[in-house]
Amino acid sequence: VDGQHNEHLVPSELSEANVKARSEKVTKSEPFLPCSFENSLSTDEGENTKTGVINNLDFCSKNDNVFQVPFPPLPSVGSTLSVVVTHITDDGVIWSQPISWSSDVTQLCQELLNIFGAFNSKSIKQNMIVWRIGDICVSPFENDKLWYRAEIKDICKCRAEVFYLDFGNSAWVNLIDLEKIPSHLVDKHRMCYSLKLDDISLFPTPVLNPSTIKEINKLIISVESNIVVRDIEESTHLITVSINSLIFYLKQ
Repeated sequence: VDGQHNEHLVPSELSEANVKARSEKVTKSEPFLPCSFENSLSTDEGENTKTGVINNLDFCSKNDNVFQVPFPPLPSVGSTLSVVVTHITDDGVIWSQPISWSSDVTQLCQELLNIFGAFNSKSIKQNMIVWRIGDICVSPFENDKLWYRAEIKDICKCRAEVFYLDFGNSAWVNLIDLEKIPSHLVDKHRMCYSLKLDDISLFPTPVLNPSTIKEINKLIISVESNIVVRDIEESTHLITVSINSLIFYLKQ
């Protein structure tokens, strides 16, 4: 059913109060996505302390800073997918994770949590990394204190704008808080698709103004929806889709 509300949670523009309130509804037996990880992911590292885990891992070296995390495998035109909307950009791109990848997202975030521990902002860091635009890294998301794969899109003084590869949203974080990505996590494909609506021309221009985007985000972020793939731009990996629940909302 299009527009079915499930408690799938993502690192997005949620207030801390909303993150806490909504994450309390999630149990380990339910399907979920971050930001619920602060309550649902295991932090019991046993003998594998954070330091021990890091010491036994291979990280991308200084000379390997710039590289690409693979794009996700493209669906077939005409196929139907169940997805969770994770973010909508100001220009109307809808980022969504296939429901079938939920366990992979959970495993990935759990692994990053095991490696780096719960995020705490640093004031001093040894062996400071020189980051560049285009670098792939591991970045915190301050609302839930967890870690995610990210790409650096911009740098301004001591801050970086990072794009969360598996969710589609962006945030500004302190450069000092970024971490090198473990080598074995580089080859895992991104966990979300970039989508656009196939019949957006039916609506007045501009349709997706900032206030509309804000309202749509409130309505469908973390909501499970069925999409029908209409077309694929392979060069940009942008997928044209129909999402009946969103079309219905825009017509109101």
